[in-house]
Amino acid sequence: MNVTQRAAGANMSVDVNVSSGMAGILMATSTKIPYFGYMDAAKNISVTASDPSNPRIDTVVAYVDLTVISSATTNNLAAFKFKTVPGTAAGSPTAPNAAAIQASIGAGYPYEILADVAVAAAASSISNANITDRRTAMTFVPTTYDTKANSERRWDEGTPNYVASGCVWSGDAYASTRAASMIAGVVYINGVRLTVAAVTARTFTASKDTYIELHDNGDGTAVVTYDEVANNAASPALTANYVRIGIIITGVSTIAAASSINQGTTSTPVVSSVPLLGADSLGNQIYPHVTAKTHVGLINPYTFSVYRAAALTPAAGGVLTCDTKEYDTGNNVDVVTNKGRFTAPIAGLYSFKAEARFLSTTNTQNFGMTLNKNGVVVKNGSAFVQMFNGATSTVRTYVNADIRLAANEYVEAAVLSDGTEALNVSGVATDNYFQGFLVSTT
Repeated sequence: MNVTQRAAGANMSVDVNVSSGMAGILMATSTKIPYFGYMDAAKNISVTASDPSNPRIDTVVAYVDLTVISSATTNNLAAFKFKTVPGTAAGSPTAPNAAAIQASIGAGYPYEILADVAVAAAASSISNANITDRRTAMTFVPTTYDTKANSERRWDEGTPNYVASGCVWSGDAYASTRAASMIAGVVYINGVRLTVAAVTARTFTASKDTYIELHDNGDGTAVVTYDEVANNAASPALTANYVRIGIIITGVSTIAAASSINQGTTSTPVVSSVPLLGADSLGNQIYPHVTAKTHVGLINPYTFSVYRAAALTPAAGGVLTCDTKEYDTGNNVDVVTNKGRFTAPIAGLYSFKAEARFLSTTNTQNFGMTLNKNGVVVKNGSAFVQMFNGATSTVRTYVNADIRLAANEYVEAAVLSDGTEALNVSGVATDNYFQGFLVSTT
């Protein structure tokens, strides 16, 4: 239904055309009652004579004449019509608005705009140069159910943001300049694939932690932005629909070393005594380059496992004072001063588990474990009563639970005994351990 100048010779009329022998249009009344009009041959529609002094803009519409609609008539062939609605001639004319169109074709009649026609003052014909196409392609508007279920939305919401390739930063001359460069790459944000252009020899501001972020430019590319704060200051807020891919730390005159660039693989910078590994101080993920799609979404910046390697006879209800780390990705567990204490770097839900192994020689003895939050018992674990006749025995007790923590609150595993029984220390991570990880920040 494209509108063109009259095929048989330009005059004060236009043609509404068909494609491949047929053309159709779906329209609806204001109460959402749908009508479908179709045609199998081009239609010639007249244009009102021009004004002798001023131009005007007319609008060509397709509409349904509701007075012709009848349940007794098959297909209601005469109901689908076309009209050129004349505008008002003026020095700076405008096209007819909805009220003018409705008044011209009939109140309540469903219609669709096909084109605008610029009618020059004293014009005697209409050419293609005077016609502006205003057709709107048919779109599917999901219902409430479909909005929740359609595959495109599921893809957008179910796919985590990630760097698919490239976007790796490196200093141009470590310990010499503040310049760094990034290779080109590909990133997915909200399920959309975006290419990222390389950055060459960018000089960073002195004595800053510069947070590097990407966002959708709307044209299939991602824009690189830079958010600066003073060295070791709290991380800046992350704008919605941005992803943070790195932090570059500058001194007065240089980027000191490769470790001054954090792309989710190093523990820099230190913000409020918290080394940043994989996330900033607000819990926003720092998206590293991933080499396998199976790794997407599996980056957890806060996981730990510590254990007791040295001999210990814990006090009754005393902390399991772990002195050795198996791993501690966020450096959040103290094994030197307050041994075995995990301090939450950010607010969130954390999961913990611990086990103690005793070598008991007491006939009757109680054993158990608890998880203590800020020095207060919040979760009880297994409890055993040993009732052996003087024989030495090994007893294991354990506890596991999820605990919600605010930033800087701490958790310790404690053991329950009479204070005289020693741990059966093997010196390996399989015994007398305390483990945990961040579940979520909500």
